[in-house]
Amino acid sequence: MLAARLCFAWGIPDVYGWLNSQPKEVIDFWEAFDSIEPIGEAWMQSARIGMQVSMGQALEPRPTMDDFLPPRFHKDTRRGNDSIEIARKQLGG
Repeated sequence: MLAARLCFAWGIPDVYGWLNSQPKEVIDFWEAFDSIEPIGEAWMQSARIGMQVSMGQALEPRPTMDDFLPPRFHKDTRRGNDSIEIARKQLGG
Protein backbone atom coordinates (compact mmCIF):
# COMPACT_ATOMS: atom_id res chain seq x y z
CA MET A 1 0.00 0.00 0.00
CA LEU A 2 2.90 2.36 0.63
CA ALA A 3 3.93 2.16 -3.02
CA ALA A 4 0.37 2.90 -4.08
CA ARG A 5 0.16 5.95 -1.80
CA LEU A 6 3.52 7.25 -3.05
CA CYS A 7 2.57 6.78 -6.68
CA PHE A 8 -0.81 8.41 -6.13
CA ALA A 9 0.80 11.39 -4.39
CA TRP A 10 3.45 11.75 -7.10
CA GLY A 11 1.18 11.10 -10.09
CA ILE A 12 2.92 7.88 -11.15
CA PRO A 13 0.40 5.67 -12.98
CA ASP A 14 2.42 2.39 -12.95
CA VAL A 15 2.77 1.33 -9.31
CA TYR A 16 4.37 -2.05 -10.05
CA GLY A 17 6.75 -0.55 -12.61
CA TRP A 18 7.89 2.11 -10.13
CA LEU A 19 8.17 -0.39 -7.28
CA ASN A 20 10.25 -2.80 -9.37
CA SER A 21 12.56 0.00 -10.50
CA GLN A 22 13.53 1.02 -6.94
CA PRO A 23 16.31 -0.49 -4.83
CA LYS A 24 15.25 -2.00 -1.50
CA GLU A 25 16.95 0.85 0.40
CA VAL A 26 14.67 3.43 -1.24
CA ILE A 27 11.54 1.49 -0.28
CA ASP A 28 12.90 1.00 3.28
CA PHE A 29 13.51 4.75 3.57
CA TRP A 30 10.00 5.69 2.45
CA GLU A 31 8.49 3.04 4.70
CA ALA A 32 10.35 4.52 7.70
CA PHE A 33 9.38 8.05 6.67
CA ASP A 34 5.73 7.04 6.27
CA SER A 35 5.65 5.47 9.74
CA ILE A 36 6.59 8.83 11.29
CA GLU A 37 4.95 11.28 8.91
CA PRO A 38 2.25 9.51 6.90
CA ILE A 39 2.23 10.26 3.22
CA GLY A 40 -1.04 11.97 2.43
CA GLU A 41 -3.03 13.56 5.24
CA ALA A 42 -6.52 12.54 4.10
CA TRP A 43 -6.65 9.85 6.80
CA MET A 44 -6.24 12.49 9.54
CA GLN A 45 -8.96 14.72 8.11
CA SER A 46 -11.33 11.75 7.95
CA ALA A 47 -10.50 10.80 11.55
CA ARG A 48 -11.17 14.34 12.77
CA ILE A 49 -14.51 14.51 10.95
CA GLY A 50 -15.52 11.10 12.30
CA MET A 51 -14.63 12.14 15.83
CA GLN A 52 -16.58 15.40 15.53
CA VAL A 53 -19.65 13.63 14.17
CA SER A 54 -19.50 11.08 17.00
CA MET A 55 -19.43 13.86 19.60
CA GLY A 56 -23.01 14.72 18.65
CA GLN A 57 -24.21 11.15 19.10
CA ALA A 58 -25.35 9.42 22.29
CA LEU A 59 -22.83 6.59 22.01
CA GLU A 60 -21.69 4.32 24.82
CA PRO A 61 -18.85 3.91 25.33
CA ARG A 62 -17.73 7.26 23.96
CA PRO A 63 -15.42 6.80 20.96
CA THR A 64 -11.86 8.07 21.20
CA MET A 65 -9.68 9.43 18.42
CA ASP A 66 -8.01 5.99 18.18
CA ASP A 67 -11.34 4.59 16.99
CA PHE A 68 -11.05 6.70 13.84
CA LEU A 69 -7.32 6.31 13.09
CA PRO A 70 -5.84 3.68 10.76
CA PRO A 71 -4.88 0.51 12.67
CA ARG A 72 -1.16 1.19 12.43
CA PHE A 73 -1.62 4.33 14.54
CA HIS A 74 -3.28 2.54 17.44
CA LYS A 75 -1.15 2.36 20.54
CA ASP A 76 0.20 -1.12 21.10
CA THR A 77 0.50 -1.36 24.87
CA ARG A 78 2.47 -4.59 24.59
CA ARG A 79 5.34 -3.04 22.64
CA GLY A 80 5.15 0.65 23.45
CA ASN A 81 6.35 2.83 20.58
CA ASP A 82 9.24 0.61 19.40
CA SER A 83 8.25 0.85 15.73
CA ILE A 84 8.29 4.65 15.87
CA GLU A 85 11.71 4.69 17.52
CA ILE A 86 13.10 2.29 14.90
CA ALA A 87 11.72 4.48 12.10
CA ARG A 88 13.24 7.61 13.67
CA LYS A 89 16.65 5.92 13.81
CA GLN A 90 16.34 4.85 10.18
CA LEU A 91 15.60 8.45 9.22
CA GLY A 92 18.58 9.71 11.21
CA GLY A 93 16.46 11.45 13.85
